[in-house]
Amino acid sequence: MFRKVGDEVVLIYNPRLEDVEVGQNIRIFDPTRNRGLIVQVIEESLVDLTGILEDIVRRESIGELKVSEHAPTDYGKYKLDVRNMKFARAKIRKEIEVEGKEENLVDWTGWVPDRSSEVTTIDDGWIFNKLELGKKFCKYPVTLGETYSKKTLVASAKDFQGITIIVGKKYAGKSHLAKAILLGIIDYGAKGVVFDINDEYSAMQYNDDVYS
Repeated sequence: MFRKVGDEVVLIYNPRLEDVEVGQNIRIFDPTRNRGLIVQVIEESLVDLTGILEDIVRRESIGELKVSEHAPTDYGKYKLDVRNMKFARAKIRKEIEVEGKEENLVDWTGWVPDRSSEVTTIDDGWIFNKLELGKKFCKYPVTLGETYSKKTLVASAKDFQGITIIVGKKYAGKSHLAKAILLGIIDYGAKGVVFDINDEYSAMQYNDDVYS
């Protein structure tokens, strides 16, 4: 773990040894404190280190010139690893609280583990069980989509009673989520009134499974 910015952490990793992709859930655990965080990767990019651009430009400018480089084999591998290092921005989702041998997920308190903490990927199923997500926990499940590991993500139709606000950045999938929720509650016989300013919902009338 490299640093924390607001409610995000930056992770540094070697793509030749570790697979990290957007959407993955990662467990950062500090065994000395018996506490940890669950974070979700939202962006990955190359590490911009001083000298890397200069080295790349130098190599490209050499072109077809015959230049012999004398260095230990291990040094060449090390140099390649450093050049290809990546960082991943991850949003802090939950905090891990340990009670006995049980790990529970609670709202983040603002606590941050140190850089020597264990960083591992974590299965969506473990998170689903801890947060009681999934069809077996819902009497009226509404399918919202799939997680990174292709596990179906559902919510209870009862959760959408009252006021529900969907927030997120542009192109984050707010409209898609709203349609998934609407279709889900319609399946249980609920009625929906849509103020369709941008004509995004008119095509739904051609779906035989949707009530007019």
